[in-house]
Amino acid sequence: MSSSPLGVQTLMFERLRILEKLNARLPYRITDIRFSTTWWHRRSLHSPAELQTESARVWREHPSRLDRPPGDHLPHGAAAQPTDPESAFRAWANQMRSRTAQMPLCPRCQCPTPQGELERWSCCGLCAVKQW
Repeated sequence: MSSSPLGVQTLMFERLRILEKLNARLPYRITDIRFSTTWWHRRSLHSPAELQTESARVWREHPSRLDRPPGDHLPHGAAAQPTDPESAFRAWANQMRSRTAQMPLCPRCQCPTPQGELERWSCCGLCAVKQW
């Protein structure tokens, strides 16, 4: 396994070929594979429970994570379901506007940005990727 971002990128480009070779040799089928430089030095996680716990922890600590504001996710049937694509889009756009209204702005692009992204990269995730 690689410990450098370039090595991980190379593995990602080769992902489908690697999956094909693994599936030809394993008694079960693997549908996808991910590579990361994070924790390359730790022991691997084997059980599904360990993987699920680790995945949940990573998502809890992700800089782009937003905690849902109260009332952001209404129970099924609590609001009228959109009847056409335009009303569905309007409902989604209104929800996004209200969700991002209190977010700080990225100093580069002036878009609403999760606080975690600003703390980690000093800009939004999209601007951070552009600089790399």
